[in-house]
Amino acid sequence: MSRISIPLALALLLAACAPAAATLPPFPTAAPVTPGVIMPPTVPALTATQAPTAPPLPTATQAPTSAPTQDPANWQDWSVLPEGLSPAMLAIYDRGQQLGRDPHAFSKVGDCETRTTWFLWEFDQQVKNYSLGEYQELQTVIDHFHGSYSRLSLAASFGYTASTVQTPLFADHTVCEADESPLACEYR
Repeated sequence: MSRISIPLALALLLAACAPAAATLPPFPTAAPVTPGVIMPPTVPALTATQAPTAPPLPTATQAPTSAPTQDPANWQDWSVLPEGLSPAMLAIYDRGQQLGRDPHAFSKVGDCETRTTWFLWEFDQQVKNYSLGEYQELQTVIDHFHGSYSRLSLAASFGYTASTVQTPLFADHTVCEADESPLACEYR
């Protein structure tokens, strides 16, 4: 036997005597998608002090049956804007109103780019430093959410990712509650 084959044979022998590798459970698959069924997003549970009379969110809502089916081959002709809000989204909006949320406000969630003073801030300035061009109808949206564009969000900071905004370790503990993530703190 050559000098190389002895270590190779020894390695094969030891590998053959090793315990079997543990098998991992199968990777979870996404829930099946049912056409026409709209699932609401997951909403954090409320504490007892946060409006215990708020109704629970629906688990699934059947979309209106009168909505026409669109041919995927003609996707470029589809409307960019939805025809209307789904019942699930209306229920989320109603719940927010019951909790006293401001319908003229929004939150920014993201990293350092979202935190900057140039990201959307111009829409809150007295002097218009932007041009909507052919999209002048968007000015009503800008006016509706006035005050939110330049607001610093607790869920937007340097290095934030999808996981860090959901991790209490990264929350601003001077304003956020214990075990509250930056995202939950911002929404509260």
